[in-house]
Amino acid sequence: MIRTRFSSAAEKDLLAAQEWYARQRPGLDLSFRDELDRTLAQIRAHPASFPILHEKIRRANLRRFPYGVFYVVRVDHVFILGVIHHSRHPSRWKSRW
Repeated sequence: MIRTRFSSAAEKDLLAAQEWYARQRPGLDLSFRDELDRTLAQIRAHPASFPILHEKIRRANLRRFPYGVFYVVRVDHVFILGVIHHSRHPSRWKSRW
């Protein structure tokens, strides 16, 4: 199974989303993180199975939450560019490439 690395922007995305869900309802941030971890496991197991949206950038959508994990497949790892809400403008993840 291939490993994942997060960009600093993706780490900030993740923290912001978790903080937002924590304010909405106790434990919702943990549910978000669990769902993200399941999605990351799918990406690691089958990195080429998700669609390419722009150049080499792929997106895997979370099932329960309106977020996409934007990433590129490298030789020895998957590089996570962002964990971005579906309502965000595409320039938010395209500019990270």
